[in-house]
Amino acid sequence: MRVSSVIFFGSDPCAIRRLRVCPLRGAGVNPAPASARPQGVRRASRSEHNFAGAASAEEFVRSRSEFLRHRGRALSGHARAAAGGLLRPGRFHGAGPHVHLALAAHHAGTASAAPGGLRGSEAGQGEAGGQGEGGETRLHRGKSCWGGEWEGSSRKTARFYPERRRPRPRTAAPPRAFPGPLPEAPSVTTDLFPRFAAPWIDIPAGRFFARIGGPEDGSPVLLLHGFPQSHACWHRIAPALAERHRVICLDLKGYGWSAAPEGDPRHAAYAKRTLAAEVVAVMESLGHVHFALVGHDRGARIGYRLALDEPGRIARLALLDILPTLVQWERIEANPRKPSHWHFLAEAAPGPEQAIGRNPDAYFEGLLRDWSGDGSLEAFAPAALHLYRQAWGVPERIQAFCEDYRAGATRDREADLADLAAGRRLACPTLILTGDSYLDRSTETPLAAWQRTFAPGAVAAEVTSGHFLAEENPAATLAALQAFLA
Repeated sequence: MRVSSVIFFGSDPCAIRRLRVCPLRGAGVNPAPASARPQGVRRASRSEHNFAGAASAEEFVRSRSEFLRHRGRALSGHARAAAGGLLRPGRFHGAGPHVHLALAAHHAGTASAAPGGLRGSEAGQGEAGGQGEGGETRLHRGKSCWGGEWEGSSRKTARFYPERRRPRPRTAAPPRAFPGPLPEAPSVTTDLFPRFAAPWIDIPAGRFFARIGGPEDGSPVLLLHGFPQSHACWHRIAPALAERHRVICLDLKGYGWSAAPEGDPRHAAYAKRTLAAEVVAVMESLGHVHFALVGHDRGARIGYRLALDEPGRIARLALLDILPTLVQWERIEANPRKPSHWHFLAEAAPGPEQAIGRNPDAYFEGLLRDWSGDGSLEAFAPAALHLYRQAWGVPERIQAFCEDYRAGATRDREADLADLAAGRRLACPTLILTGDSYLDRSTETPLAAWQRTFAPGAVAAEVTSGHFLAEENPAATLAALQAFLA
């Protein structure tokens, strides 16, 4: 048995951290130089924090989603790889919500793993639970995929049966062609939007899909969804809003069934300024020059960018469960060791696309669980999940998601900095509507963050919910929006 890597998982692939595994010199405490390492045992490169090798070890012990099911509580018991004894029984402990331990191994001849397994904790300690005959290794400090140092114990050891054969070369899957439309319109057995039209809207930037309902003379309200969802996220509140308003639930570019063009090196195609201009074009094609906007997650970022770029166009603006992009990055950089999907998705192509593409459902459903209030998918209607899976399973959509976050790390952040320096602020009435468990409030409240940046006159409301307010607590979310839009 050759131990290929010791890997720590967080809430997304960005959180994977590898430890260098080096042989000891006899019983000494200093690691041997790199030249003395068994062949094939090396540090992971930046591009290897994804799901590399998952296919050969039964999707890393039945894929990342198996680990996420146990997120937030200690793991104990036995774990086995289903692929013909790749991993012998061992004990796995995760002491915190962001750390799970996996021992990935490749079968080598008739060698077997040392019994007892490996133990690890969020504090970074790892130690052997059994004796082996081959050699002794030490778990050394390593680097996270973002350069942060893993604070591990350098005095804990692990034993394994060394195998000096060079590993079999791994062949990357050929890239999928971009862009391309989804093969069919969204389909579900039960319509989530009764009495809503389902038009395709053509503008110069491409074709957009929407669900539209409510009286034609009602005041227009545009609902913009977030990542990794689609227009379907509004199905529990849009029909009630449509009793008084003309409601437009739009699939953003690259999401749902709207166009998903290929990105560009400067990430301009998916910059929020570009997306905001396209949203304006869609609304004007429907005859709405001025309108209210309710945005969640990425949709909220497009909403406040539109309101900053075109003052007077937005009658009322409701921003659901976000901080300004500038503030979000301030917090990420203040705690660089904390796993963040913002970092992972913004990495250079095609790394994130290929990693996610191996099992899109496992990755995106893992995020839905992580961000929901109860850590499950119970809040999501089966028909809505069906629509999400239909869309995010297409490579063009995965590429668009990543381009969205690459733009967020570059152009969107630059636009926020420029507006803040120029003194631009939101001129329309603004509601900051948040759940009570997703956003970090340790340094300041979401309302305070908005008031010190772009919305000094904003008001706030809070509902009992995780990140997905409209699906987790639709009654309270609807009540807050109806009062604000009245």
